[in-house]
This record gives sequence, C-alpha cells and structure tokens, in this order.
Amino acid sequence: MTVQFNLVLWEISSTLRKIEFIPSSPDQSNQFRDQDKKKAVEELSSRLEERYFKNADLSVPIYWFITQSTRHILSKMRLVSDLSIASSILLTVVDP
Repeated sequence: MTVQFNLVLWEISSTLRKIEFIPSSPDQSNQFRDQDKKKAVEELSSRLEERYFKNADLSVPIYWFITQSTRHILSKMRLVSDLSIASSILLTVVDP
C-alpha cells in the first residue's frame, strides 16, 4: 500500500524534474518546450492510471486517498503547463 504511494510519488517527482530542469550553464538547454511539458504530463497521467489506479478498490480509504491526491497533483501540473503556454503566447503578442 505505501509502496504504491511511494512509486506514484517517485514517478511524479521524476517527471517534474525532467520538465522543470533549469540549466546550470548556457551550454545546456532544457529539452522540454511548453507543448512537450503538456504532453509529458498527459503521458504521466495515463501511465499512472494504467499501472496503479486501473484496478484500485476505491472503497478502501488509503487507495481512495492515493488516487485522489495523485489526480489533484496531476490537475495542478496541467494547470501550470497551460498557464505557461498562455503566458508565452501573451508575451509573444505583447512584445513586438
């Protein structure tokens, strides 16, 4: 039970590290653009649903908690990626 929660958190953390990587030198570059970030979040969501939540018994409180917490985190990740895309579009429109 706690192993499943730890695995879910690890997968979320791993994806966040990849998409929020800030290069320490100008030679390195973040490989994720805004659209790639959104795609990575969607892939993470479908992978978690398939691996961990497809057969989860939501009548068990801890499984319900893990599922709902993860879905909340994924929703927040989607919102942040959408806001990032919107702000980059807005900056493009405002700055000539």
